[in-house]
Amino acid sequence: EYLKSKEIHTQVHYIPVHEQPFYIGRYGRQSFPNSEAHYRECLSLPMYPTLSEVQQERVICEVKNFFDKKNG
Repeated sequence: EYLKSKEIHTQVHYIPVHEQPFYIGRYGRQSFPNSEAHYRECLSLPMYPTLSEVQQERVICEVKNFFDKKNG
Protein backbone atom coordinates (compact mmCIF):
# COMPACT_ATOMS: atom_id res chain seq x y z
CA GLU A 1 0.00 0.00 0.00
CA TYR A 2 2.85 2.40 0.77
CA LEU A 3 4.44 2.03 -2.66
CA LYS A 4 1.03 2.21 -4.32
CA SER A 5 0.41 5.53 -2.54
CA LYS A 6 3.68 6.75 -4.07
CA GLU A 7 2.51 5.57 -7.53
CA ILE A 8 5.10 2.82 -7.67
CA HIS A 9 3.43 -0.23 -9.12
CA THR A 10 4.26 -3.66 -7.75
CA GLN A 11 2.98 -7.13 -8.55
CA VAL A 12 2.93 -10.60 -7.13
CA HIS A 13 4.45 -12.92 -9.71
CA TYR A 14 5.15 -16.11 -7.85
CA ILE A 15 1.86 -17.71 -6.89
CA PRO A 16 2.67 -21.05 -5.25
CA VAL A 17 2.15 -24.11 -7.43
CA HIS A 18 -0.13 -25.68 -4.83
CA GLU A 19 -2.42 -22.63 -5.13
CA GLN A 20 -2.84 -23.01 -8.90
CA PRO A 21 -6.27 -24.25 -10.05
CA PHE A 22 -4.81 -27.22 -11.96
CA TYR A 23 -2.90 -28.42 -8.90
CA ILE A 24 -5.87 -27.98 -6.59
CA GLY A 25 -8.13 -29.81 -9.04
CA ARG A 26 -5.73 -32.70 -9.30
CA TYR A 27 -4.33 -32.98 -5.76
CA GLY A 28 -6.73 -31.00 -3.58
CA ARG A 29 -5.83 -28.22 -1.20
CA GLN A 30 -2.63 -28.69 0.73
CA SER A 31 -0.63 -26.55 3.11
CA PHE A 32 2.97 -25.52 2.50
CA PRO A 33 3.67 -22.87 5.16
CA ASN A 34 7.04 -21.66 3.80
CA SER A 35 5.69 -21.25 0.29
CA GLU A 36 2.59 -19.49 1.61
CA ALA A 37 4.67 -17.11 3.74
CA HIS A 38 6.86 -16.24 0.76
CA TYR A 39 3.75 -15.58 -1.34
CA ARG A 40 2.26 -13.26 1.30
CA GLU A 41 5.46 -11.30 1.85
CA CYS A 42 7.16 -11.12 -1.55
CA LEU A 43 6.46 -8.70 -4.38
CA SER A 44 8.07 -7.65 -7.62
CA LEU A 45 9.37 -4.12 -7.97
CA PRO A 46 9.38 -2.28 -11.29
CA MET A 47 12.10 -3.69 -13.51
CA TYR A 48 12.20 -3.30 -17.26
CA PRO A 49 14.74 -2.18 -19.90
CA THR A 50 13.42 1.37 -20.27
CA LEU A 51 13.33 2.14 -16.54
CA SER A 52 15.54 5.21 -16.26
CA GLU A 53 18.16 5.72 -13.58
CA VAL A 54 16.03 8.51 -12.12
CA GLN A 55 13.08 6.12 -11.85
CA GLN A 56 15.31 3.45 -10.33
CA GLU A 57 16.55 5.90 -7.72
CA ARG A 58 12.98 6.89 -6.89
CA VAL A 59 11.97 3.26 -6.32
CA ILE A 60 15.06 2.65 -4.17
CA CYS A 61 14.44 5.79 -2.10
CA GLU A 62 10.79 4.93 -1.47
CA VAL A 63 11.61 1.36 -0.45
CA LYS A 64 14.22 2.73 1.97
CA ASN A 65 11.73 5.32 3.27
CA PHE A 66 9.18 2.57 3.91
CA PHE A 67 11.59 0.57 6.03
CA ASP A 68 12.89 3.67 7.82
CA LYS A 69 9.32 4.57 8.83
CA LYS A 70 8.50 0.98 9.75
CA ASN A 71 11.60 0.57 11.90
CA GLY A 72 11.72 4.20 13.02
